Amino acid sequence: MPHRDTALYQNILLRSRSATFQADDTQTLGELVNLEHQLNNKVTARGIANDILRTLQRHPHFKHVARVCIATLVDHSNQLRVLDSAMDDDSDNKMVPGYTCFVDASGSLFQLADGQMRILREVSLVINAFAKQNKPLQRSIRYIDEMGFKSGICLPLVHLGELRGYLFLNAREPLYFHLARPQDFLLYSMLVQLGQRVLHMLCPFEPTSLPPALESMARWTGEAFEAQSFNDHLALLLKKRHNCDRSVMVHADTELPPFLYSPSLIALNLLDLLEAQHVLQNDDPLQVHVYLEEGEAAFEVPVGWSHLGTNLFDQNVYYELGRRITSLGWKMDLDGRRTLLLCNYDPCYAENPDILYSV
Repeated sequence: MPHRDTALYQNILLRSRSATFQADDTQTLGELVNLEHQLNNKVTARGIANDILRTLQRHPHFKHVARVCIATLVDHSNQLRVLDSAMDDDSDNKMVPGYTCFVDASGSLFQLADGQMRILREVSLVINAFAKQNKPLQRSIRYIDEMGFKSGICLPLVHLGELRGYLFLNAREPLYFHLARPQDFLLYSMLVQLGQRVLHMLCPFEPTSLPPALESMARWTGEAFEAQSFNDHLALLLKKRHNCDRSVMVHADTELPPFLYSPSLIALNLLDLLEAQHVLQNDDPLQVHVYLEEGEAAFEVPVGWSHLGTNLFDQNVYYELGRRITSLGWKMDLDGRRTLLLCNYDPCYAENPDILYSV
């Protein structure tokens, strides 16, 4: 197996009794606690990955840790977005903050339970596993290999029982994390606390949701974009969620390359933007133009209002929607003439449309 999952908190009392804390362990633990306290007095958590990396590298046991990355799951989808990352040589960093990728929704990464950690023995073994299944290599694994990392650890970040993201550590040596000392589990649990704090600061919003009665029609998992399929899903949510029988017409540029997206996540946020502008309930067909703009997938509706002439309540709604869109890593433009939602463009694997992860 290319990786091994182990309990992070199980037998923690037994582990603590068998742990022999050296001065370096105590100092590193104190510095990590300090970093969490410092976050409480900061407006942003940007740069925390570098602080964690330098703290770990000062410990003799972790001096060869070469990468720290904190990533969030984009709402309910199987897309990851990097919130912060740091390497021993940042000039080679291919997964900087804002980087996104879709991972296999049925893959083992989503099977990690709260309180577990994954130890990646050797990256080459993961690459071989893809090759044996005749599947293209997932893009982030390829980047990890290209950046020269050989092993790693994955710590799931869970909030109120729901998986929200991961904290990754990597080293340039194989099997670097394979034999953990009893005291290491306490340090890893402190890293989980830091990661959860970062998620709370940079992704403060609750996931987009549907009423329980409508959840069965949700399509959160990444799919290959197809105009008619999105048209039907948007019309369904418009009718069932907003009680609106307005017809929908989705047009995609003929030269638009296929890309991965979360249908429900796009549809619900687009409808919320239109509802906030009081232009959702209308007799005219709801027209959506989908195209590529400066490397991003654009969903444009040719209607809207300018927030400059609205009342205070509408301006607050606009502000809150803007914060939610930003927390997803997206952009929006409501200029009075159009409603534009810009999302990360992630092209499909051209040779096999059934591959629904980033390649």
